[in-house]
Amino acid sequence: MRVVLVLMLLAVLGGCDGEPIEPPEPDAGEPLDAAPGPDRAVIDGVSPPEAPALPNPIVEARAPNWDCPPGWTARTTDTSSASCDPSPDPPCTTDQLRVPGGCISRRPCETAAELPPGFALYVASSTEAGDGTRARPFPTLHAALAVALPGAAIFVAEGRYHESIVVTSSVSLFGACAAQTFIEPALGRTALTVLGSATVKDLTVIGGARITGEFARLTLDDSEVIGGGLVAETGAFLRLHQVRVTNELGTGVVVREATGEFSRVEIGASHGLAALIRSSTVTMADTWIAATRTATNAVALYIADGSRLAASRLAFESNAGKAIFATGAGTAATLEDVLVRDSPRGIEVANESVVTLRRAHIEKTSELGAIVTTDGRLSLEDVVLEPRSPLAIDVERGGRLFAARVSLGNTLGGLAILDGAAMYATDLRLATARPEMSLEVAFGIFARGSDVELHRAELELRGGSPLRPAAAIQLIDGAVALVDDIVVRDKAYLLSVSSGSQVHGARLASHDWVAPISFSGRGTRGWLVDLDLPSSSRGLIGVDVEDEATLELSRVSIAGASGAGLRVRHVGTLLVARDVTLDSSPLSIHQGGQARVSRLHGSNFRERGAGAATFGVGSSLSLEDALLFGPGVGLAVLDHATAEGARIEITDASRIGVEIIDGSLELSDLRVSGTIPEACESSPCPSVGLVAGEGSNVDLTRFAITNNGLIGLAVRTTEFRATDGLVARHVLGLSLSEDPAAASELLRSELLRSIKLLANVRNLDHVSMTLPAGVTELPF
Repeated sequence: MRVVLVLMLLAVLGGCDGEPIEPPEPDAGEPLDAAPGPDRAVIDGVSPPEAPALPNPIVEARAPNWDCPPGWTARTTDTSSASCDPSPDPPCTTDQLRVPGGCISRRPCETAAELPPGFALYVASSTEAGDGTRARPFPTLHAALAVALPGAAIFVAEGRYHESIVVTSSVSLFGACAAQTFIEPALGRTALTVLGSATVKDLTVIGGARITGEFARLTLDDSEVIGGGLVAETGAFLRLHQVRVTNELGTGVVVREATGEFSRVEIGASHGLAALIRSSTVTMADTWIAATRTATNAVALYIADGSRLAASRLAFESNAGKAIFATGAGTAATLEDVLVRDSPRGIEVANESVVTLRRAHIEKTSELGAIVTTDGRLSLEDVVLEPRSPLAIDVERGGRLFAARVSLGNTLGGLAILDGAAMYATDLRLATARPEMSLEVAFGIFARGSDVELHRAELELRGGSPLRPAAAIQLIDGAVALVDDIVVRDKAYLLSVSSGSQVHGARLASHDWVAPISFSGRGTRGWLVDLDLPSSSRGLIGVDVEDEATLELSRVSIAGASGAGLRVRHVGTLLVARDVTLDSSPLSIHQGGQARVSRLHGSNFRERGAGAATFGVGSSLSLEDALLFGPGVGLAVLDHATAEGARIEITDASRIGVEIIDGSLELSDLRVSGTIPEACESSPCPSVGLVAGEGSNVDLTRFAITNNGLIGLAVRTTEFRATDGLVARHVLGLSLSEDPAAASELLRSELLRSIKLLANVRNLDHVSMTLPAGVTELPF
């Protein structure tokens, strides 16, 4: 059978046009049925390629950690993060005080108040003039205050006291119960003014209270303030405990150049501002702020002008404008265990103020979850944001964001860092909402002219498509980023870098990607290591470098590209890559791009494509330690492109192992074997180990071209130089140009002295033979 095959192949050659050129006698081929040695297809001295290293695994991002305070309910958010809800269950009744984690019932009037020992006076609005004793109480508070000694206690019976009182000494006012004991002056008057020291318990103050002066002190306990608000100023001290404040016509609580201590406080139905803190020091715990009414620049909690706030267990719900606003140099606030719900904006930090937010959940904000601007600083620790707005966090104009264990969800856009701002984040989780409109595109992190440092992040961008992929991380206009341990899911860019931006990255992965890495623009640079890009949806381009950008890669794995795994294009663009693994994702350099790639392993390319291709004027590829498996052409150099390299092995290519047409190639230590012919009607079907086509310039040193079917080496150019080569086990070992003059010129060169032709049916000829089609589907 083998003899018959030999005769058939000889007949094919004999039937070709042109006069055969007999090879020199020493290079006559062995018969195919000769028993080959184990290393017959390997020439001594050809160095094998070095295998690439695989990417290192990613360290997963940690979720926010929140141990719920007493009374708060643990729940899981849409981003599978732990959160705590302070809403009482069942809800509070109207006569109960609502605080985070519970409802506080007022002391009923039937229960006698406990009076402190010492001097006591009594007031009852229903009596005539008395002497302040229990038997004959004063009819007014004015009368009692007029005779009260410092430290006196005044018991106030049920009723309405239509007066405005001023406390200048030290007294305590004890109401019968807040539900039925009222201080209610004429409309527009302040109910209570404190210039000395006052303790007020179990009273409802209608018309507000003002505490003024550095020696003024007011303690409100188990009381309610309706209208007029509370104002502590110019050195005063205000303590609130189990107090409800409402002021539908103005600010609820003002602490200005004063000191405040709030615990178990409910501030509701204020107009414009619920709580204003200016140039003051305040502590706040178990406080619920809700239903701030619409006004220009409405804010629930306003901290300004160098104030200091330490707060824990806060809830903000259904407030107009911003829930929390901090501004001014020296302003500093630490907020722990916080819920913000149903406000246009969650928190804003501006004008050099500094805010730390720990263990918080910001949800259902319609405009923005958080904004940091004009040199403000915001630290987020164990925070969940689900704003239901176009953007979760905006950092701009010199703002600084520090984030640790933060989860973002239900938003079209994650974070925007703009115009000189900066973000430093660890353990970030993001799951965007699906766009409701077809023209909307979700994004994760957008940085413009700013700095980004991100360690450990999981970004899921829902709703991307091949035509409009979302961007997980996008850098433009000179942004600078340091990112590591990043996982991106769904159809999205993992990283888009342009217009002079720069990024250092390590351990990056994108699953089900469309076009995960893009670098473009002069001055744009990147340094990425440990890049893993598997795709089950046939993404377009794995890594795209264009328009004079520069990218350095190390330890890269790309699978599933429908276009190119690595694409480099345009004059001035450079890719330097080491330790690259490509599966169904070819390497493409064109339109003047340049690439230097070492330790490359590629396989499963398209039948009509190429594993590595460079084409177009100015395009160049430097390739070292490359192992390329078919299908497809292994290496293609076309259309005036250039390539050089060393230690390259191409196995099981389709039709052609190496194709050079109108290009320049300089290689050393090259192996090409097992090229597979495509199906055809005649037999044998054409396949070639290496084609040096017309207009090409080829220089080979130390090479072995073996077992490639019909032709081992096809030379159609006079610019062909070879040293220390082996061509073995083909129907035709060396096919020269059909032009007798060109073939003779090659034979007069040292070509045949430099190539061993072994175990071919025919070693050398210049017959007219149809070569197989090479690359017809370039990976643009």
